[in-house]
Amino acid sequence: MVLETLLNRLNFNFNVHAGHDLKSTFIVRPMSTAEVSNLLRTLAPLVEQTQVAVYLRDAGPRPFAGLAGTAETVTIDLRHLKGISINQEKTIININVGETWSSVQHELERHGLAILGDKSPFNYSGKGSAWASTVGFEIVLASGSILHASEADNTAIYETIQARLNESVIITCLHVRAFKSANLSGSITHYVPESFSLLAEAVVLFTKSESAGDRRVMFSAGYGFGRRLNTCCCFQARDMENHAEFLPFASLPGRVQEQSPVQTSSNLAICDDLAYNREPVSRSLNVTFSIRPDLALIVDIHQEWLDVSHSLEDVDGHLFSIAFSPMKTGLQPNAQHTMKASDTSSDEGGLFTVMLSSTWKSSADDERVREGIDMVLAMSWAMSRERDLQHGPVFADYAHYSGSVLHDHGEKGTMFLR
Repeated sequence: MVLETLLNRLNFNFNVHAGHDLKSTFIVRPMSTAEVSNLLRTLAPLVEQTQVAVYLRDAGPRPFAGLAGTAETVTIDLRHLKGISINQEKTIININVGETWSSVQHELERHGLAILGDKSPFNYSGKGSAWASTVGFEIVLASGSILHASEADNTAIYETIQARLNESVIITCLHVRAFKSANLSGSITHYVPESFSLLAEAVVLFTKSESAGDRRVMFSAGYGFGRRLNTCCCFQARDMENHAEFLPFASLPGRVQEQSPVQTSSNLAICDDLAYNREPVSRSLNVTFSIRPDLALIVDIHQEWLDVSHSLEDVDGHLFSIAFSPMKTGLQPNAQHTMKASDTSSDEGGLFTVMLSSTWKSSADDERVREGIDMVLAMSWAMSRERDLQHGPVFADYAHYSGSVLHDHGEKGTMFLR
């Protein structure tokens, strides 16, 4: 086999495996950026002739179901690209993509620092979105060339990656802005399923209020292990003197706990509290779309999700959630590139990102779960379009495979991308 011969010629220590859960012809595990570069240089002739397809696996969410399921594929598993370093001024942290957010947060806590990412994009006093805090990248082009991209170097590539149109490069290291860690005050409250409309109403009102400030609210509905639950997370990056600011969420009817007190804790402790679904799973699928804040639309989307989730209750090991995250405060500062690409203005009002997230055990259920999620997505799109409440994806790689990325980005966004 030509592909196997080429891989075996590589003179560094690659782990080459016949595929298991990824159904890939080969899974290779580089240990450094240089090894990624050498691999792509080796595969380039076959890729150009469309004799082989290359897929990526990283330390984030598990691969989408069926992603690497074609013949003659190489999956590059980036989870062994480890390494965390901090510059002398303690303002920039360099994170290799094989690191997990947990390892990063623990390392940062030793230095009294924090970054935006994982479960902590809580807008530390207006510091902006997590992606906008990334000031540079180490990347490998499809040709195998290694580049560094930032506002000062390879600016066009940097802006393209910031717009999340990075399908033609492999990011091996992130350079992220760090800042002094602050305590977070807030609460995580669980509610019975029947409380969803009340919870949604409280969050929509909060999003539209002028007093939202640096507070962050997210809420979700979930199914797992035969049980349904709604959850609301409320945080802000300072010690709270007036806990009444979060009372509309912590005191709604239908709480599972009689009391959900507002507490103050470290960034790391909050991340650990929110670290759900960390056990390895065989299959996963995450789909994200954006809408304008509208209570009736959110309730109707939730009902579509509820109908589909009932039909998938017998899927082995199925965990299924729909989460709504207001993005107004998180996108305003330091997001020039992402806003240009998404045709989003920082003063145009609130915006909700909606994420459908599903994990399950058996590949036999792949098609069924995917069809269910596509059904929720299609109905959500149809309802939001009919009511003129649809918004294109904030990042291009959030777009669904069946959508038109350029159309979703609007006239201004399309001009920027071109």
